[in-house]
Amino acid sequence: MGLKAPSASESSASEDKLKFVCGLASAEDLLPIEGGKYLIASSFDANRAVGLYLVDTAEKTARPMQLSVAAKLDEQCGACPGPPDFTKIYTHGIEIGPGDSGANLVYAVNHGGRESIEVFRVCSRDNTAAWVGCVLLPEECFGNAVCRMDDGSLLITQFFDKRVGLPTGQNPSVSGLVFHWTPGKGLAKVPGSEFAGDNGVLGSPDGTSVFVAAWAANEVLRIPLNGLGPRRSTKLDFRPDNLRWAPDGSILIAGQSSPVPTPATAPTVAGMPSEDWVFARLDPQSMASSVILREKGTASFGNATTAVQVGNTVWFGTYGGDRIAYIEMP
Repeated sequence: MGLKAPSASESSASEDKLKFVCGLASAEDLLPIEGGKYLIASSFDANRAVGLYLVDTAEKTARPMQLSVAAKLDEQCGACPGPPDFTKIYTHGIEIGPGDSGANLVYAVNHGGRESIEVFRVCSRDNTAAWVGCVLLPEECFGNAVCRMDDGSLLITQFFDKRVGLPTGQNPSVSGLVFHWTPGKGLAKVPGSEFAGDNGVLGSPDGTSVFVAAWAANEVLRIPLNGLGPRRSTKLDFRPDNLRWAPDGSILIAGQSSPVPTPATAPTVAGMPSEDWVFARLDPQSMASSVILREKGTASFGNATTAVQVGNTVWFGTYGGDRIAYIEMP
């Protein structure tokens, strides 16, 4: 399952081009807040129940955030039965959105105790994440990524149906899809979004299209949100994981290039051997892709899942391991 993490204040030495911030258990996804002064990172490790990390990008340190329940909940979340069990929570994809009084909201895919999107109001000053609500997912759904649209709605990927299992092999099962959650209306399936391992997801700036990574099919697709009209795609020679906007408007992709794994259950991926990985860029208009880095999985770092750019630095998350990596943009 998870690998033992060193102390949260420890930073490890550089390995070739990559440098590391240590002390995080399976930080599968991460995003910047406060102009990149900090990163929020998830923890895809069922054994630790960390929830979220706060990474100081200047000091190169990370520490678990203190989870609590806010006195004032987010009314938009609607019918939520209450907070998750913080002793079981483990998080997957995350999204950052605006909150009240200038605070940031973090939307986190959770597998611990329930399948859900848990919403937290985060404060970097005192390292706290106060739970304000949730969106429950179907019991059979193994969620993966979440994207907040400008209208407050959410795009949420189902990586696979638990009754079907993880898509693997030469002919992977197709039980992934994209949900569109709207406040007051709930979940609806995005037409034509059923792929082999729906993973990373982004909404187009104009709100009409969905970019989704079909992980097991080595493909990224652009599909209409309303299901009407053509769709476009690009084939890759690696398994695309999370999708993130770059400052120049392109899409950054990180993913794995080793043979498709076959774990018995999804949570065991955090304990798999270090996989080779790829960092690439996608033009959202032409859907043309270009590889920026190809890296071997090592004892220090592999299994890259996400790439986010802050200034001229690119940060990489991973589904297994005790650290995140960073590098100056090649």
